[in-house]
Amino acid sequence: MIIEGEPMLTPGEVSQPAHMIFINESGDNDTIVLSIRGTQSLGDCLSDCMCDLVPLNDAVEKLKETAFKGQEEPVEVETPEALCHQGMLDAAVWLLERHGVRLKAHHEAGKKIFVTGHSMGAGTAALVAVLLQAFKIPAQGVA
Repeated sequence: MIIEGEPMLTPGEVSQPAHMIFINESGDNDTIVLSIRGTQSLGDCLSDCMCDLVPLNDAVEKLKETAFKGQEEPVEVETPEALCHQGMLDAAVWLLERHGVRLKAHHEAGKKIFVTGHSMGAGTAALVAVLLQAFKIPAQGVA
């Protein structure tokens, strides 16, 4: 098993949660797991407090210009009027700006992608999975 990412014990900054990527390359079960820690640090608490509702499509538009710039157009989000917790959505965007291209490459190599988390990390994981699917990268969210 290969491990990439930030140690789970590293204090998270605002909208930059501690996380790990686990890569299982054991033959028939090639999987990637992005695990996102829940609230622990002061930065995490401040992310929790960023509770304004913001449009999901704003994150899709931002990722088109950052993490997935020059890549194929995303699919239309089924609920374009969907509103999300700002701190969690900002964290999901930050994670995909860091790891989106890598996750896409693993998907294209035939690996299954799972995204999981606890507490605030679970909400962020769900949003990461939705955003990945908007860019045609199948991911299963396990919260």
